[in-house]
Amino acid sequence: MLTATLIAVVWYTYFTYRSVHREDPTHLLVDVSGVAHWSRIDLEFVLENRSARSVRTRQLLEVWVDKKAVALDGFYSGREDLPLGPDDVFSRSFNFDVQTLGIPRTTQGVDPAPGYSEVHIRLTVWWYDDLKEEGRVGPRYWYAAVQTTPGVGPIIGAKHIEYVFKNFPPADPVPPGGWRALRSGAAVPA
Repeated sequence: MLTATLIAVVWYTYFTYRSVHREDPTHLLVDVSGVAHWSRIDLEFVLENRSARSVRTRQLLEVWVDKKAVALDGFYSGREDLPLGPDDVFSRSFNFDVQTLGIPRTTQGVDPAPGYSEVHIRLTVWWYDDLKEEGRVGPRYWYAAVQTTPGVGPIIGAKHIEYVFKNFPPADPVPPGGWRALRSGAAVPA
């Protein structure tokens, strides 16, 4: 009887401790916004760590202009780490000049017209935190049509995503270089 009482006290103490001292999960917010102008594409990438944990992230930002992939640096290609402390926010703006993408500018009468019609964006963020937990945010999808809706807006809903991104390669569930590279912080060659 004494053993059963001791076991009950130990279990009660353990579960009481766990319920009071539980860790909140890692929570990251991601966003891409921007505008597709006739001469350039402006984008802003935001990644926010909404948890009490420190995380190391790798982000794969894929951009297609008229279904042609745009080459991005190692940071946006998932080959370099971005460390974020608790409640840190990372934000970076950048743009693409359409001529550097190999898209000629055209003119219609007096006004210049874009040499491209649409921009597709997909973002996946993988993370590894200080409690050795790992996860993925995304993939998330955005789209802009230069002539009709130049603001970069999110694509929501599985059927809509499937329709808009049906001719693109599927998103990779594993970070570039694999989970081991993310856990160790090893750089991934291009």
